[in-house]
Amino acid sequence: KKKGGGGGETMIGHISLPQVEYKPLDHYTPPQPHSVPDQYRTFVEKTDAELDAQVEYIMDDIDYSWLAIVNAELREKRGLPPVSHSDFELLMDRLEKECTFDGLKGRQSGGGNGCGSAGNDEDEAVCSICQDGEAVCTNVILFCDMCDLPVHQECYGVPYIPEGQWVCRKCLLSPQEPVACQLCPIKTGAFKQTTKGKWAHVACALWMPEVQFANAVFLEPIELIECVPSARFKLQCYICKKRNAGACIQCSRANCFTAFHISCGQSVGLHIKLEPVKDPENSPALVNVKKVAFCDVHTPSDSDRTPIINTDPDNCKMSHEQMKNNSKKVRQSLAQKQSGNVTVCLPEISVDRYEEMLTRVSFPAKVQFCQKLLSYWLLKRQARNGLPLIKRLHMTHIQKQQERKSQQLVGSRDPIQPADHTIGDRLAWLRRVRQGLEKSRLLCELTRKREKLKKELNSISEQEFLLACRPLTQILNAVMDELRALDKDLIFHYPVDLVQVGATVPPGLPAVDSDPQRCHGRAARPRQGPHLPLPRRSRPGGCNSSS
Repeated sequence: KKKGGGGGETMIGHISLPQVEYKPLDHYTPPQPHSVPDQYRTFVEKTDAELDAQVEYIMDDIDYSWLAIVNAELREKRGLPPVSHSDFELLMDRLEKECTFDGLKGRQSGGGNGCGSAGNDEDEAVCSICQDGEAVCTNVILFCDMCDLPVHQECYGVPYIPEGQWVCRKCLLSPQEPVACQLCPIKTGAFKQTTKGKWAHVACALWMPEVQFANAVFLEPIELIECVPSARFKLQCYICKKRNAGACIQCSRANCFTAFHISCGQSVGLHIKLEPVKDPENSPALVNVKKVAFCDVHTPSDSDRTPIINTDPDNCKMSHEQMKNNSKKVRQSLAQKQSGNVTVCLPEISVDRYEEMLTRVSFPAKVQFCQKLLSYWLLKRQARNGLPLIKRLHMTHIQKQQERKSQQLVGSRDPIQPADHTIGDRLAWLRRVRQGLEKSRLLCELTRKREKLKKELNSISEQEFLLACRPLTQILNAVMDELRALDKDLIFHYPVDLVQVGATVPPGLPAVDSDPQRCHGRAARPRQGPHLPLPRRSRPGGCNSSS
């Protein structure tokens, strides 16, 4: 029903629900399931040769825009046909695959964030916060996949090892724009954001007494920077010679007021440590942390850090001019870090590979187009801090980071293990392993023979020494050996028991020796040294002789 305009009701037609119709069948045969080939069920990993022949590069929005502009402004105006998307992806794919691995090998520690602590040898990388290269299974060193920044899990606040790619907070939140620390003038290193959206070094926040972290597990955000006294900002750093460029701390030595920035002190190798302190009286189970920072003059003698700057003329072996030049070099290095300039190591492609790449495409004016494409590719790689543009090659870089973590967990590294899985490389690797094992076996055999000759030489030297010091003992030993060889029936092996044989001592004869001469008991006596002389006793007839 529906109300009309005059207040009456109007009847609407009846609407029924749809009825279900079905028809019973006498016989029903269910359809057979679709057969799936075995290669769809089992994953077969492609070889390196197959992956190299496949085009893996996928265009993004920037590539579409750049190619549209080039085709419209440079090719259509000259009457040239436009470059297809497939040719563009093929050329970019070859550029990536022909030079990616060389670019990764040539990557330097100064790239990206520019922490400068990773070094050329990744196995010797040290944490940019605590300046320590030791790592355990629960506190490994992580490397940022964009700037290659090395940090400990606990130092940077990463309680769990991430799966796949890991980037630091600076590269995640501000990958293009440089950031500045609120507590020091250096613009590179391990950063975390503050509560006000600004940035500060984790190391500066750790050693600054007034600053703390809102979350003690993730070590972010950094707070209470406004509580730092203004007097700390007015102190002049004796390393970079700057004032009002950050908050300084002073040497932990009593009566030493030398001031320096935390990052400046770490850059020149000052002793800046977090030392555990136990209080057995109040809380034996609780371990406190003591923050110590010494200048180069008061560096402890047992410290593992060696400052590269020396301002003590009494204990310095360099001349005044050498000290001045050394300080100048240190300040130039700090000025480069304070500028925040990013040095990205870009890959290169050889001329032969570049010409071989041109033979894969066939369209007019391909040389001019490839020159512009090469410049565009380099700019795109520079925008990604030198990282590959193909996802698989980027994952290869991530796998290298994970291999470094696994090597730290295992504590060893096999330098001859093959990098790929081809049969030829594995056979060559097994051949090298067999040769190494054969060399080890030969070395063990030579060592055994050497030790055997040394043992014989020591035995001869011992006999020569005993013969020179105790010649009678050696002669008696030889005589006793001959006597034992003649006594085949062991008649003189043990002494005669008078009680057992029923023998008696005739009257007038001396008493039988309680320890008579025999081959068994007296055999070892000559080797122990000469015997004490027996007491002299008289024989019948008045003759005196030793028994």
